[in-house]
Amino acid sequence: MTVLLSLIPLFSVVFGEVGVRAPSFALKDVNGASSGFDRFQGKVVLISFWAPWCVSCREELPELERLYAMFGEKGFVVIGVNVEGSRARTERMLKKLALTFPLLIDERGDTAEAYQVSRLPTSFLIGRDGVIRRTYRGFERDMIPQIERDISEQLVK
Repeated sequence: MTVLLSLIPLFSVVFGEVGVRAPSFALKDVNGASSGFDRFQGKVVLISFWAPWCVSCREELPELERLYAMFGEKGFVVIGVNVEGSRARTERMLKKLALTFPLLIDERGDTAEAYQVSRLPTSFLIGRDGVIRRTYRGFERDMIPQIERDISEQLVK
């Protein structure tokens, strides 16, 4: 019996997957200021990829604001990444929803590609060590208790 294990790579790094170091990025916010993942090293970070036209995204963003307010003083931050690339639409969402967490614009889609985002919203929970701990694809309100538990767990590590 011949085993073909040699055809299977022993180490396969796929960015955007749980257990892999989160890809670094620097994007601009609605004011044109540069910001990115490296700015929040040592914190628990939830990066949410969204677009203004996405109904589930519009439902998720206020919940992320609530989580940011709940856990922010404990070392947690939310970063919203608009994959549509429109500053005007991002500004309107910011005003409409009164979001206080950083909202960045992925004008060319490079960051979404690095994280292998295939649907919206998609969020990544990253531990203090910079490693992706959970991925959430899509959004439904019944996901919130699990996300809260996951954030709490990462904050005590």
